[in-house]
Amino acid sequence: PQQVLASFGVEAAEAATFGDAAEAAEGQAGEALVRRVLAQVRAVQDEALPRALMAAVHAGQTAEALALMEAGAPWDAIDSFGHSAGAIALRDGN
Repeated sequence: PQQVLASFGVEAAEAATFGDAAEAAEGQAGEALVRRVLAQVRAVQDEALPRALMAAVHAGQTAEALALMEAGAPWDAIDSFGHSAGAIALRDGN
């Protein structure tokens, strides 16, 4: 579990809290790990990737935008003005 958490950027001290023997015996450590991993996946998919995609699209960085979409960024991510990444790319000829 600590290696999995570390791959999501969780510090070693925090990861250690998921390995408590008493919690493991009750199955709570596994549940806590799953919650943490799912929260991190949601943050990446719903926040970080769309934000990075919008920055790439606004900057006209087609290759970076394509790489971000291959990594899971939604082509229809919306910026603060309500414009989608796909619409901006089409408008700008990308």
